[in-house]
Amino acid sequence: AYREEKAKEHYLDFQDLQLKVLALLKSPRHAHILSELREKYLYVMVDEFQDTNALQWEIVKLIASDDQNNLFGDRLFIVGDEKQAIYSFRGGDVSLFGKVKQELIATNQKRGTHEKPFTLAAAGENEKDYHQEYREKLPADHAVKAGEIIFSDNFRSAAEPIHFFNLFFAELMGQEFYEDYEARPQRLLCSGNRRKGSVDLLLVDRNAE
Repeated sequence: AYREEKAKEHYLDFQDLQLKVLALLKSPRHAHILSELREKYLYVMVDEFQDTNALQWEIVKLIASDDQNNLFGDRLFIVGDEKQAIYSFRGGDVSLFGKVKQELIATNQKRGTHEKPFTLAAAGENEKDYHQEYREKLPADHAVKAGEIIFSDNFRSAAEPIHFFNLFFAELMGQEFYEDYEARPQRLLCSGNRRKGSVDLLLVDRNAE
């Protein structure tokens, strides 16, 4: 009934728009459209990647690939937090986050542009010059490299809550192996928030009536 009403009124919902874009980019009849997009957008950045679903990733991947559909990992910049993908906002999926990460590593290794993951240091008292630190971590010839850059800075939370979260979740979620649908805990650093803050624990007796 829903599909019939949409067809009758010539409506497209959000899912329809995504499916039609993907079909258009895969269509041999309209191959020139994908070619034009690849020529126009040399670099693609996806922010809030934890809210990206598999269909959207397929669209991005098509644009960021060559004519043989080989992905250009060094032309694609992804920013996201896999832990936020647990909310499945807009179809976001923790397992997709991990799959894409491994896919990028594989294509970068194949192209010889892979750089092992590294964590940028904690921010200082004032502003943090990530640009300078990143340049220092590049190879001596400053050749283009691609890989995972891990930010541990938390600019919002106070020091005491962050300290508690690090201890609590390392104990609660720390394990040797993780399933592809599980987000891994990450130790955070207090940066920018000068308040000490506090943590209140409310203990409940499970046996109490």
